[in-house]
Amino acid sequence: MAHLGLSPRQSMGQNFLVQQEVARQIVAAAGVPSGQNVLEVGPGLGALTWALREAGARVVAVEKDRGLAAFLANQYQADPGVRVVESDILRWDLESLGAEGGDWMAIANLPYNVAVPILFRLLEAPVAFRALYVMLQREVAERMAARAGDPTYGVLSIRLALAARVESVLEVAPDAFYPSPKVRSMVVKVTPGAAQEYDTGPRDTFDRLVKAAFGKRRKMLRNALAAASLELDLVDAILARAGIDGRRRGETLTIDEFCRLNRAFVQCR
Repeated sequence: MAHLGLSPRQSMGQNFLVQQEVARQIVAAAGVPSGQNVLEVGPGLGALTWALREAGARVVAVEKDRGLAAFLANQYQADPGVRVVESDILRWDLESLGAEGGDWMAIANLPYNVAVPILFRLLEAPVAFRALYVMLQREVAERMAARAGDPTYGVLSIRLALAARVESVLEVAPDAFYPSPKVRSMVVKVTPGAAQEYDTGPRDTFDRLVKAAFGKRRKMLRNALAAASLELDLVDAILARAGIDGRRRGETLTIDEFCRLNRAFVQCR
């Protein structure tokens, strides 16, 4: 990076994977076959790109940092199996991947500060990824996979459970990166498509109730919902119809119970 006149940018959440063996482990865990189309987000210095090409994958690497994108484009200018795109993945036209043909996977070391928005952008993309292998903070990974009653269970857990299945794959130590982050990282497999179907009712009100329930984590559910501008009489009616004890806390409710709560809310309005 010194040779290129570049340095890691904290504002872009840049912690570059630099241990090639870890990159190989990620690609091996993903079971990437030769010829597989792979979208890589934020390739940085190219450790994962290199491992993907070693496995025979065809890579589209989207890099927001102009200097790094130019470096990678130069590195792979003679390799038809790698296309480097200088763009912000949150704005880039993901539909263009469809023109490449074949099925797609996404494999990426996501910038910590925008990992969750990027993940949902990929899940909601017009191109259907058969699997996403993403590396992010272990704490975020734990929140993603949490279930009712877990300390890390929350809005993210529920949003993701409605859209995909999450499995932990590989924990990565800070010294695998430059600069080394202060936290450990985790690679997770995210498979689009919920593990089960949920009858949430209208999603706008469902999302509102979930956010309200977790907005005041130490409050009883009855008080948390009231604090979200719902009248207490309405809250009591909703809880009674849903058959849920208002003295419980939001983090104890399963997704099915939130679905019941939302259907009751729609009926009581």
